[in-house]
Amino acid sequence: MAVRTQLPWWSAATAATLIAAVTAGLWWGYGVRDPGGGFDRRAIETRMAALEADSAARQLEVTALRSRNSELESEIAMARGAHDALARQASDLSAENAQLKERVAFLQQLAQAGLINR
Repeated sequence: MAVRTQLPWWSAATAATLIAAVTAGLWWGYGVRDPGGGFDRRAIETRMAALEADSAARQLEVTALRSRNSELESEIAMARGAHDALARQASDLSAENAQLKERVAFLQQLAQAGLINR
């Protein structure tokens, strides 16, 4: 009885080499076509720098808007104070006007009754 291999050793080695080459080619091709598939440190650092710059710009904008908001709230408070003062003044003038009308009416009644000499 003789024991023989079905394939010679060099054909098995060639087949293994081809399978390894195809696998490596597929692995490399996938990494080249899909940028998200690999870890690209420079791209990530560039993106981080851009995001940090954008964040700093947004922080400056937030600070400016908060300052402007504070100014506007102060102006609103002053306008409300002026409005309240004018409302009180209008109320006082209205009351004074009513008193003067009463005096005029009283004086007209006295004049009609002949109690006031002209």
